[in-house]
Amino acid sequence: MKPSIGERLGQYRLEQLAGRGSMADVYQARHVDTGERVAVKLMHPHLIQQPSALRRFRREAEVMLKVRHPHIAQIYDCVAEAETAYIVMEYLAGGTLEERLAEASLKHGGLPLEQIDRWMTTICAAVDYAHRHGLVHRDLKPANIMFRDDDAPVLTDFGLAYWVDQPRLSGTGSLTGTPAYISPEQARGQAGDRRSDVYSLGVILYEMLTGQTPFQGGTLGVVVKHISELPPAPRVFGRKLHPNVEAVVMRTLAKEPVERYQSAQSLAAALHLAIQRSMTAATPPPAARARPAPSGMPGRLSRPIPAGAVLADDDPPLVIESYLPPAPSPGLKQWLLPAEALAGLVALVGGL
Repeated sequence: MKPSIGERLGQYRLEQLAGRGSMADVYQARHVDTGERVAVKLMHPHLIQQPSALRRFRREAEVMLKVRHPHIAQIYDCVAEAETAYIVMEYLAGGTLEERLAEASLKHGGLPLEQIDRWMTTICAAVDYAHRHGLVHRDLKPANIMFRDDDAPVLTDFGLAYWVDQPRLSGTGSLTGTPAYISPEQARGQAGDRRSDVYSLGVILYEMLTGQTPFQGGTLGVVVKHISELPPAPRVFGRKLHPNVEAVVMRTLAKEPVERYQSAQSLAAALHLAIQRSMTAATPPPAARARPAPSGMPGRLSRPIPAGAVLADDDPPLVIESYLPPAPSPGLKQWLLPAEALAGLVALVGGL
């Protein structure tokens, strides 16, 4: 049975329902002795009897206990008993990025570039930290990014994450992720790696800029578009960006993992540089101090790159003056869904 508001669960008293999910409900609660406010993620009772679901729930707790970062949600306790299973973690009072994007979309579409730069730098740092510790998230999306009271974004929900050196809980050929944010390789039933997370970050970045994800439609249609269609440039939706900013977005959404930024930190660094250059171009210096730049040389940045935000050695130079989508590859048929991935897709659609 589901608990009632006011009921005690271990050392915590449930105060109100904060959110619902396919695997668990999340409650706002307080420690009965200290009064500390926490979030309790309580697994649905009917799933506790399913060994695979319970293993995944325990894996999420294990991941969050091992990966400690200022912008990854902190876990305090995990209980898995015969009739109940729950995770106790920090309470994030600032809501989700999904809610903030919906609010921004109603008002003026995308977010300001300076705000996008700050948030993406922080989010990418958390994702990069997880990657450097051998963890791939596989379900990055605005609903899994929350905020503290101080407006700092925090990465949450590692239910689909896996360690690169350990067996996956999902079988070969199964689809993992959320359709609107899934990478092409995940959509084809492959495991995905850190570059798959980079692609999902690119979808989030695209939504921050335009107010919508690059592909629209039903679940099946969106998944197939991630595999086979080039995303429309942000300018199609009215967001006029400096060519360098647009080039960063479109590179992040490349179909082939090798063509994307090879790390989340490289993406953050490239985006920061592009945004700074766009702001410099939009605000030219006084005429008396202006100097013609040598041919082919980029302008100076208005502020330095944050510490640690560097391009990887295998990343090509940032400066790209325009973005032209490549012609469809003659070998596009290679992106067609294999039979096992199509079966997984049908299962995914049925489970939504």
